[in-house]
Amino acid sequence: MRVLAVDQTVQEREGEPVVIGKTATLEVTPREAEVVTAAASSGTLSLALRSMADADDADTAIDRNRSSTVKVIRFGDEQLVKTQ
Repeated sequence: MRVLAVDQTVQEREGEPVVIGKTATLEVTPREAEVVTAAASSGTLSLALRSMADADDADTAIDRNRSSTVKVIRFGDEQLVKTQ
């Protein structure tokens, strides 16, 4: 999923400035939005960001019309959730 924006606030911890983001805007299909909403309602979501420079053309050229899976990690347990 492509991240379109992340809010950022700067707070000080132990005398050092720390940038914290609490809200991310994602580019998703309607079905992917349902999956993310269902995952959020059943627990806490975490976001791992990856540079677009690290992505292969095959990774970034997503066919939005095919089924795929999303890995949900909750309390250390992994679960694959199929999207349509």
